[in-house]
Amino acid sequence: MNGNTTVAGHNLSSGTVINLLTALPDGANTFKIASADKVGNKSWAIVTFTIIVTPQSIINDVKQFQASHAISGLFAPLLLSYLESAQAAYNAGKCGAADSNYSTFISTVQILEGMNAISHSTGSVLIADAQYLMANCP
Repeated sequence: MNGNTTVAGHNLSSGTVINLLTALPDGANTFKIASADKVGNKSWAIVTFTIIVTPQSIINDVKQFQASHAISGLFAPLLLSYLESAQAAYNAGKCGAADSNYSTFISTVQILEGMNAISHSTGSVLIADAQYLMANCP
């Protein structure tokens, strides 16, 4: 995956489940598979796919992290309120207002990381997603 034989520290053997939310970066990703049969015939294929962030997907991310207890349930409603305001502005094409809400969201995530209410890895995913949306507002 992306030129590596592991993803997020896990091997890529058959049947391995990959959590796209935490294991792969936003943007283009490439998966290459190679095989050989018992007589030495070889084959390979490459699939490129893109992980995109939408205003709704980052809301879903927070809900997923809350359900897995990666975000303290006390703080998820606050984070969701920033994201819902940002989503409304983003969808209306009001990028300045969306950016303001995403910036507040990022600052809050950083504070929560310092309080150990969000792990650094969870915070990194959320911050990267918010930054992606800020850079790609229509």
